[in-house]
Amino acid sequence: MQSKKEGYATCVYNEEHTMPESTLLWHYQRCPDSQRMKHLFKVCPYNTIHHIRYYEFEKHLQSCPDAPKIPQLNVGNDDPWG
Repeated sequence: MQSKKEGYATCVYNEEHTMPESTLLWHYQRCPDSQRMKHLFKVCPYNTIHHIRYYEFEKHLQSCPDAPKIPQLNVGNDDPWG
């Protein structure tokens, strides 16, 4: 397997498509393979560059680094008012 060059990304719809990371979203909108295979993927609501296979989507939502961080209160032990 070819190592990924720093600053470059690979299309999830076709691994032969490699481009600078800054153009990945533009590529997804125009990639002919994405048009044929879009029913197999979902787009992350936290980062539109994350195109995830539908069966891995829930797992991705739980671990997405771009998801908003919501502090968890330990009811009974944490005083939310300080």
